This record gives sequence, C-alpha cells and structure tokens, in this order.
Amino acid sequence: MPYGYPSGKELKRIICGRLKDSESELCRILRRLRHEPGKVAEVGEPLSHSGKDSVDAFLEHKREFVEIGK
Repeated sequence: MPYGYPSGKELKRIICGRLKDSESELCRILRRLRHEPGKVAEVGEPLSHSGKDSVDAFLEHKREFVEIGK
C-alpha cells in the first residue's frame, strides 16, 4: 500500500478488533468525543459482518453510524 497506510479492508479489520475491547484507545477516544458507550459497542458487530471492504462503504448504507464513523 502506498505510503505504508493500511488498505480499506485492513483498516476495517483493525477497527473492528479495537471496537471489541471497550478499554481500547479507540473506544476511550470515542467516549471522550461524547459518543455513548452503547453506540460505540453497537457499531462493531454490524461493521464486522457487513461484507463491505471498507468503513466508508459500510457507512454509505448504515447512516445511523455516520457520526461515530467520522
């Protein structure tokens, strides 16, 4: 991948893994940004099983997660 960044598929996998751990840095940051803990926990499973290759592709069809996905 150019510049050493992960692909959309790899980024999705990383994010899903971190969303499973409520004490991960990602989850702590999302809570500090005032996202409800329940909403943070709620996004991981649908994202993981969406069949989409990227977070952006997932968000196109799951508008309720757009704010947290940004």
